[in-house]
Amino acid sequence: MSLRTSIARPGALRGFSLIELMIAMIIGLVIGAALIQLFIASRVTYSVSDGLARAQESARFALEIVNRDIRMAGSQPLCGNREVDIRSHITTADLAAFFTTDPVVGWEYTGTGLNGNLTLPPTGDTGAGSWSNGTTGLPGALTGANAIVQALPGSDVFAMFSIQPNLDGLTGCTSGKSGEVMPNIPTCNQAGKSTSSGVAQKTPFLTVNCEAGLGDICYNTAKSTANTLQCSAGGGNAIPPGHPGVWPPYQNQMELYMPQVIYYVVAESAGSTPARPRTALFRLVNCSTTGHANCVAEELAEGVESMQIFYRVRNNPGLFSAANIPGNEWENVEAVHLNLIISSPEEVDSRVQAQTLVLEGGLTATANDRRVRQVYSNAVAVRNRIVIR
Repeated sequence: MSLRTSIARPGALRGFSLIELMIAMIIGLVIGAALIQLFIASRVTYSVSDGLARAQESARFALEIVNRDIRMAGSQPLCGNREVDIRSHITTADLAAFFTTDPVVGWEYTGTGLNGNLTLPPTGDTGAGSWSNGTTGLPGALTGANAIVQALPGSDVFAMFSIQPNLDGLTGCTSGKSGEVMPNIPTCNQAGKSTSSGVAQKTPFLTVNCEAGLGDICYNTAKSTANTLQCSAGGGNAIPPGHPGVWPPYQNQMELYMPQVIYYVVAESAGSTPARPRTALFRLVNCSTTGHANCVAEELAEGVESMQIFYRVRNNPGLFSAANIPGNEWENVEAVHLNLIISSPEEVDSRVQAQTLVLEGGLTATANDRRVRQVYSNAVAVRNRIVIR
């Protein structure tokens, strides 16, 4: 039996050559680059999806609130089929023209009408004096040095008048005190409330006598007799002479409403900063430049960059912008078409993307940045102005 010993020759044991090592490194780099590209693409896809989801959430909330208000625009007291002659004694700037007049009034920003082209403006560009509705300019509460919320250019504005029943009511109240400005309005001593039926001082109210077909809109004046409604014109103005003596007495069983003038406007968000400029849709209730305790300015939805509004008018086919309502007869507006342009809260793309957005009425909007945008449209009937034949 023989034993053989195998001895490796020098050079028989070999590692990777330089060429093989370079090929392996190149393959690894290609795989790594592909994984990085996949990660970036997945991140962009997630950011875009998240941005669109947040924009959709803002749109649904904003449209729900706006739709409800439009449906209530021009609402009247619950007096059945009886005609009610409502007289407004409000003289406060920015509000007086709307009480008991047209249910809806809008203002169009220059160049944003039918078949126009809109370039979304930079945040902070006020563009004062660029709105019109054929008769009046934008109210002072929305533009100028005393604006409560400064309207941004490139976006329409609209207002509406409505009333909400005061749920506390005045049933069972005693007769009004002699010497009051409105002596026929009942005195209601309700425990735990600063004024009768919860009507805060400096707040507008509407009293209605359905039997007589009469109503009055006033401010509840600040005074020491907190439990009695007292009529004031607001802004330091007194009620016209002869009021309410020319009216029949209000009954103990009268109706009480809270009238509202509501503005919708796109303005700079309260959370906007120079590094992160943001816009939002605002809802202003009974706000004026003179300032009243009852003024409510709500920021409804952040990310709304533009609101474009078109209208349908009774006996006139087609859409109309605020600047060309036939005969400027706003009382004939029967439907409001809302178009909201909403952007993602943050930049979601690594590249600047040119975007063209198509709205109703042949209006287009252009943008050129890293945010993603979506157009949300809705048509709402002004129910209190629809004629049933």
